[in-house]
Amino acid sequence: MPSGNCTTNFPPHAESGNNGAAPKINHLQQPIPSKTKLSYFNSAEVGLSYTHLGRGHTEYIPRERLKEVKRQIANYRKFRDLTQEWVDLAVELCKLKQAQADKA
Repeated sequence: MPSGNCTTNFPPHAESGNNGAAPKINHLQQPIPSKTKLSYFNSAEVGLSYTHLGRGHTEYIPRERLKEVKRQIANYRKFRDLTQEWVDLAVELCKLKQAQADKA
């Protein structure tokens, strides 16, 4: 393997203690896309519109599941933010490893 190779293995917290994004991601449950819109049609149903793989979808959910769906949306947003944090840290680690290899 060439010197300065920028590979990062999962979990990223292996090199930085237990403060990384991976342990936080492991606690999330059943995420759904965050680009969602809830539409209140009547007293019995709520419409959930979202985009997945570039296509629009609409699901009709009973109101009694609304709290659960909102939790799933919040979980996805946390997942997305933690994943972005992980990628940002991996890029920074790559740059640092490359700079260190260039000095050697």
